[in-house]
Amino acid sequence: MVKSYKRNTMMQSHYSILLSNVKITSTCYVSLTVLLLLIIISIIIYHAKPNITAIMLASTSKQMTLHLDILHSRKQLTSNLNVLHHSNQPALKRFVSTSSEAKCIDGSTPVYYIRKGRDEGANKWVVHFEGGGWCYDLQACYLRSKTGLGSSSGYPDIMGNNELPLYLSEYSSVNPLMYNWNVVYVKYCDGASYAGNTVAYHEGTLNV
Repeated sequence: MVKSYKRNTMMQSHYSILLSNVKITSTCYVSLTVLLLLIIISIIIYHAKPNITAIMLASTSKQMTLHLDILHSRKQLTSNLNVLHHSNQPALKRFVSTSSEAKCIDGSTPVYYIRKGRDEGANKWVVHFEGGGWCYDLQACYLRSKTGLGSSSGYPDIMGNNELPLYLSEYSSVNPLMYNWNVVYVKYCDGASYAGNTVAYHEGTLNV
């Protein structure tokens, strides 16, 4: 019995040592595997770093090229505007026939401005009627007759390009469709959206 007990004890001790060795060996394998992975990752990052730098440099180069293109386009646009400015053709004032019954509120003759077209736009026309709203009573119409929306007496002889709406501009950069067309700009001065035909007389003074 004593010998059997000793034998069992020795076997258990032997198994314990084997299990301990197995655990140590497994731990070593795991540690070695992790270390190997870290080494592989480090090598990949080391060799990939130049490529990453090259990509960043390429991206920066593209951005610089884009900025240069934008600056070149702006310079070219400014140059084109200057060329057009030197060849600017103002719109000239013309009176509607004095024999016509069309009148401004104060009785002055209505006015339109005309700018001749050129090149392929020489036979094309755009006619613009200026807006200005209505006057609904005598006092409002009287007040309006003292302004450019009721009288043509103060209209200048020409209208420069900067006084016209963008869609009547002769700059091809802002008005690519109609920049070289014939332009007629009809001034608004009747207080009734070009539809009035009433003649009214007033005696006395107005409380204005």
